[in-house]
Amino acid sequence: MDKKILLIVDDEKAYARSLAFALKRDFETITASSLDEALNRLKEGNIRAALLDVRLDENDVSNKDGLRILEWINQNCPVVQAFVMTSYKDEGYREEALQLGAQYFFEKPIDILRMRAILKEKMD
Repeated sequence: MDKKILLIVDDEKAYARSLAFALKRDFETITASSLDEALNRLKEGNIRAALLDVRLDENDVSNKDGLRILEWINQNCPVVQAFVMTSYKDEGYREEALQLGAQYFFEKPIDILRMRAILKEKMD
C-alpha cells in the first residue's frame, strides 16, 4: 500500500525534519518552511494531509501564516486534511484553528507516538 503524503510546515527547519523523520514509517513526508513554499507544495497535488505550525515567522508577533494556509486548503484543496501545531499557549489559536476546520490541534512539544496515532486514525 502506498504511504499517504504528509506536508509538514514549520519555519524551524530542524524541527520539521525531525517530525518528518519520526513519521516516515507511516507517511511519505514533505517539508516547507514558509507560507509561499507550503502553497507551492500544495498546488503540486498528491498531498493527503498537512501539519501546519501557526506562526511561521517568529519575529512577527501577529503572524498566523499557518492559519492562512489552513484557510487556503479549505477553499482550494478540501480533500487535504489539516492539522495545526504551535508552541504558543494562546487558546485563541486552538479555537481559531478548529473553527477553520483543523482535524486536530497539537501543542509543542509534541508527543510523537500520540501524534502518529491521531494522524493515522484521522487519515484512514
